[in-house]
This record gives sequence, C-alpha cells and structure tokens, in this order.
Amino acid sequence: MSALIDFFQCVLGYAKEYQTLIASAVAAVIAWRFNSNKIKLDTESFKRDLFLKYNEKYDSLNDKLEDLAFMEFEIQRDHQIDYGKSLEMIWSELFEEEPTKNPDFINSIYDYINLCSEEYYWYKKALIDEDVWRCWKKGMQNWYRHSFFVRRIVDREVKNGASYYNSDFLSLFKSNEDDL
Repeated sequence: MSALIDFFQCVLGYAKEYQTLIASAVAAVIAWRFNSNKIKLDTESFKRDLFLKYNEKYDSLNDKLEDLAFMEFEIQRDHQIDYGKSLEMIWSELFEEEPTKNPDFINSIYDYINLCSEEYYWYKKALIDEDVWRCWKKGMQNWYRHSFFVRRIVDREVKNGASYYNSDFLSLFKSNEDDL
C-alpha cells in the first residue's frame, strides 16, 4: 500500500511541475472538441438551409412545369383530333425558324435545369445528402422522360456541349432507373 501512496505522491509532484502544460493540453482537447462539434452543427445547418432553399425554388417552378406538361398534353391531343401543330412543329418554330424567341415555358425549363445544376454542384461537394439527391435525381429523370420540351432542351444542351453546366451533369437526366 505504501508503494501505491509513494507512486501517487510522485505523480502529484510531477503534476505540480507540469501543471501549466497539463492544463494547456486539457484546454486544447476541450477546444478541439468544441470546434469539431461547431463545424458539424454549422455543416448540418448549411445542408438544411440548402435543402429548404432548393425546395422553395422548385416550388416556385413547379406550377410552371405542371402548366408545361398540361400544354404538351393539349398540343398532342389537338394534333391527334384535328391535326393541329405537333410538338415537333412547335419546337421547329421556336428553335429553327425563330431562334431568338423564348417563351416563358422555355425559360422555366432553363430555370429548372439551372436549379438542378446547382443542386448537383452541392451534392458533389457532399453538402446534399445521398437520399435527398436520389429523390431529386429521380425527379429530374421523370421530367426528362415525360416532358417533350425538357427532353429536347436537355438533348440540345448536350449536343451543343453547354460548357456552363458540369461536364457530367446533363447525362444525369438520361440515367437509367437502375442507377437510383
């Protein structure tokens, strides 16, 4: 027992000599832990803010995209009933005969593609969670599959090598459902 007491007295003796060093080390560990937790909280807060911001942006575009889908449906229906203009004819008028004419629904598609590009940028920076990105990507692919004009604009941007989009971004619209 006396050996144990001698040991603790020895340790306390050294502790008195190095108390400033020990206190500094303990303070450094506490500061490091605090800073690590603060960084994690800030990152999670930033992710939440991005999520809310992009959902808000999408909500503002959603009505326009739904109007586009309904317009495409009406054009296809009218073309089948009374041989009105087809979607192909309208596309040709917009982009081949009058390339400077950009109606609101086309601008809405570009706004949507830009929004998706921003989301992809932050996803690649690991600031959008995998599950959230998977849902958003599925939505992109859904619009590509079901909207004539979204599909044509994305394909046109790929063909033109749109440099202002990430190099592999536009291909995400065309990905297989198996990738989800």
